[in-house]
Amino acid sequence: KFDLNTCKYKFNTINKSSNFCKYVLNFYIPSLIGKTLSEAQKILKEKGLRTGNITYQINEELLPNTVIDQLPRENEIVTTQKEVDLFIAQAPEQSVKKQEREKK
Repeated sequence: KFDLNTCKYKFNTINKSSNFCKYVLNFYIPSLIGKTLSEAQKILKEKGLRTGNITYQINEELLPNTVIDQLPRENEIVTTQKEVDLFIAQAPEQSVKKQEREKK
């Protein structure tokens, strides 16, 4: 018979048809806005989350390589290994140089 006391992990779902606990850990998405890309990736890894798509957007107000937005947003609840998409500040001149290199 399935015994809840043998389950060692905090869980949301129990598989009653077997002798083990099926668990799903939930996480609150941390705020990554204002962090550098490398800081954000480190935080995600520490939280058991993964870096999703990285999109660079021209932004003259923030330092290049700074997170300006994220999806899912801060404090949304997700399961482990969820991908978090990051939007990263890019200086206007970086964009021009990148386009020039792509033309060559």
